[in-house]
Amino acid sequence: MSRSPFKLSSGIPSLDKIIEGGFTQGDVILVAGQPGSGKTTLATQFLFSGAVEHGETGVYATLVESASKLKRDMLQFNWDLTKLEGERKIAVLDLIQAASEKSVATNLDMIMSSVKILGAKRLVIDSLTSMTTYIKTKEEARSFISIMTKILEEAKCTTLLLVEIPWNKTDIGSGFEEFVADSLIILESSLDRFRIKRRLYIPKMRGTNHSLDCHDFYITPEGISISTLTTAEK
Repeated sequence: MSRSPFKLSSGIPSLDKIIEGGFTQGDVILVAGQPGSGKTTLATQFLFSGAVEHGETGVYATLVESASKLKRDMLQFNWDLTKLEGERKIAVLDLIQAASEKSVATNLDMIMSSVKILGAKRLVIDSLTSMTTYIKTKEEARSFISIMTKILEEAKCTTLLLVEIPWNKTDIGSGFEEFVADSLIILESSLDRFRIKRRLYIPKMRGTNHSLDCHDFYITPEGISISTLTTAEK
């Protein structure tokens, strides 16, 4: 599929097909889901594909698991993040130890400094939930996220913000994040008889005629693949 010059491939061809070729450059995209739903895989695929296939540098800021574990786990897809770091195509920031209210702004400064140094076109923050945990009130959290999205917009960096949804919950974050971001992608895991079934749907993507259907998706040895059939067609 040919893409508009203002679109970036998601790194997942089957996802690009249902969002008019990719993400709009400079947008902030929330990727929300339960533990194990594929958020980190989708985000790393976005970053890896950008660096290897499109010559677009990227930054992965992790506050959930250590950088060493992230790099180890992504080798199952043959995504060698250490090699790309050595080639200065990506940077992996390990911010897992920097967890306090005072560190929130510092973490953002570190992330944006890395984006500037690398000239990054793609950014992943894993996760927004962990990054804002120590902000005391919803008002302060909303203010911080609004300022952050403005900074990202000015940097013209296409950003995936991962948001954790606990099991048996449907609320996304603090209930306002989806209003601040340009797009929202939901990854959902559910028990179908005796196995886990994964579905993806897109409630919101500004400026894009995106699919409004639910799509089954799979985590394969090559990464995420989304079914071209909607759930209703199966």
